[in-house]
Amino acid sequence: MFYSIIILFISIGIGLLEIPKLLRGKLVRESLFYLLILSIGTFFCILLALDINLPNPVNWLTILFKPLTNWLNFT
Repeated sequence: MFYSIIILFISIGIGLLEIPKLLRGKLVRESLFYLLILSIGTFFCILLALDINLPNPVNWLTILFKPLTNWLNFT
């Protein structure tokens, strides 16, 4: 729990440093995208700090491409 609070404070600090620079340059879409990516990264870092098992995306790709691989091996 302690590490997740530290991760959250670090992410808030990074956001407070970078978002005003983007908004001063009138880069509203870029700042929203930056905030989205920062939030997703913070979320996954907190999950890892809490020792929650995350699914491996390679397994999803394997399931997705398995029929194509079988079809290519058949021909």
